[in-house]
Amino acid sequence: MFAQDRRVPDLDHSDPLWVGDKKPTIHHTLETQISPGVSDEVVCTIDLAASLAGTNLPTDACLDSLNFVDAMLGKPNAKGRDHLIQQDNGQAGKFGFWVGNWKLQSHDSNTTRNRKVEATLQDTSVAKFQLFDLANDPGETKDCLADYPAIAKRMQSQLQSLIALGRTRD
Repeated sequence: MFAQDRRVPDLDHSDPLWVGDKKPTIHHTLETQISPGVSDEVVCTIDLAASLAGTNLPTDACLDSLNFVDAMLGKPNAKGRDHLIQQDNGQAGKFGFWVGNWKLQSHDSNTTRNRKVEATLQDTSVAKFQLFDLANDPGETKDCLADYPAIAKRMQSQLQSLIALGRTRD
């Protein structure tokens, strides 16, 4: 059902916050029941629950799952997520916050895992926050936080608010 999107280069990142080649594309296998469609909208596997349940999802279930079935089916003018939060399952306070073409990384421990999968895993020192322009740097190789401090500050505030809220679904 899912395949990797090959519009971004293979980057061998081992840290879960790097986008790299982790942009899944949904492929419909039931072509007789579902017409194949293509969408550039951002959705996440966590959205499958709400998308398949429609409006029948209890408010205390799947707190971050949103209904984007139209985007998943590739319907014209369908909208996807306006943001996406990635996390390391709460183990080390690492978050990736993706809004449009911008990606803010937050590293509470000021470390990240090395980026080469073939290398022995080790922590690498990084700034607490890093900002990447995914339109011009899909491999997340240049931290541009110093060039866009207002964007970084706005995204830091948005991320902290969503973390404090504990959910992204109303």
